[in-house]
Amino acid sequence: MEIGNLDQYKLYHYYFQSHGKKQDIFYNKVLPVILFGLVGAFGWAIRGTSGWGGIPGGVVAGFWWSSLFYILAKIRGVDARWQFFALGFGIALGGLTGYGQFNSWIKGIFMTGPNETIEINPLWGFGWHFVVGVEWGGNAGGILSWTYKKTESVKEKLIRIGIPALCGVLGFFIIKYNPQLFFPAYSEDLYLLSECSSSEYCGRTMSTLPSLGVLIGVTIGFAIAEGILKNWEGLKVIGIMALGFGVAFPLGSLWFFGDLENFHSWWKLWEESIGLIGGISIGFVFLRFLKVVENRNNREKIAENGTINRKNANKDSNDSNNSGISKTKSESDQIMTMDKNQEQKIEWRKHVFFVLGLFLLYLYVLIGASSQLMEHFSFYTIQIEGEYEFAPEILTFFLIFGLTGIYGMIRNLIRAKKRLKEGQSLFPIKNPIAQFTKLSLFIAFCGIVAIFPAYMTLYYVVFLVLLLYLLCKAHEFYKSKNLIPDGFF
Repeated sequence: MEIGNLDQYKLYHYYFQSHGKKQDIFYNKVLPVILFGLVGAFGWAIRGTSGWGGIPGGVVAGFWWSSLFYILAKIRGVDARWQFFALGFGIALGGLTGYGQFNSWIKGIFMTGPNETIEINPLWGFGWHFVVGVEWGGNAGGILSWTYKKTESVKEKLIRIGIPALCGVLGFFIIKYNPQLFFPAYSEDLYLLSECSSSEYCGRTMSTLPSLGVLIGVTIGFAIAEGILKNWEGLKVIGIMALGFGVAFPLGSLWFFGDLENFHSWWKLWEESIGLIGGISIGFVFLRFLKVVENRNNREKIAENGTINRKNANKDSNDSNNSGISKTKSESDQIMTMDKNQEQKIEWRKHVFFVLGLFLLYLYVLIGASSQLMEHFSFYTIQIEGEYEFAPEILTFFLIFGLTGIYGMIRNLIRAKKRLKEGQSLFPIKNPIAQFTKLSLFIAFCGIVAIFPAYMTLYYVVFLVLLLYLLCKAHEFYKSKNLIPDGFF
């Protein structure tokens, strides 16, 4: 994590340090949290809509959140491109999670066959909803925590990757071979010998819970690994997101107890609640992220070095002073060239992952929306098993979206490579709030198309109007206070 635009960083912080606390609290504390909550409520509802779901839906919600993370950091002069990809990718991976069966468990109902149920303790449902939230937010936080501290040696890399993998394996075997502890109403007669053993009932439980064991094991492994590496800020990120999503899932599931059958919206209200609470937790992570950047790049370091991330240069300088060796001009030039080449490599990698994340967001938003449109026009059908029988028309749409996106990505990277060779920064983009507003309108339109004409379309519109209002309010404030240099907006 580093400052991408030093002048913007100084300008932004100088204004709020020299003005009243009211503006600082609202624009730097309250507003970001609200924005993350609104994007989450809308994005998570889209994530669960038919046509998305699973990893594709996770891409939409995750990279919409991470786009907001990046834009809000950029306005403050901070480069958050690594965080952009890590957060989006982490939320997307959570799409591996299965949890639909738990929604009946919280009512004390366990399906054992067609029209056959037994009573169980509702805590089974709430408990497993909590586990789903903890691993979804915790694993996204685990990947995001990697951007807070680099691994310097092979040993550290093995710790960071190996411990979560090992804990995931242990989690699978612990749950799989101790069903009496983790499966509701477990008995061999019920789970293995009766009609309940089919894949729709007990069989589903027997496959879902060990899979969740892997994911919650990975979450615990992330926490252990970052603790060993003394990545305390990364550990806080894991904790905040794990707790936030862990609370969101069971708390949101309280909607299932309401009499909303005529409104046909209880499922979407649940998803919106998850996104709202989960988004608020990401908002707190963002605030902590800014604090970490400020602590690592204090005024003295900025004044002394003029730029950020001079750790290696400082180390070389200290080594030189300690040894009493004065470097010649040619040696210094050589070191500066090496530093510049290394910086360009890092800049290029960040840009590649940034563009890749945007490509995935674009692709999956369009694929999900087009799937719904094609279903409406009967271009393909959804079978009972959930398998898609695609017509050539829908495959053609997928191909067009994919090839168009790949073309745009390659074109962007070619231009970026040219700018990098010319010594230009790849960080600036014009009008970040306007760009995010356009992105939000694009995602919102596709989400509304996918759910229309359901009543929940009204909720989508309300969330969109609130989001646009707050973005416009922030934009007008920054312009009126001259917080943005000429050409930045």
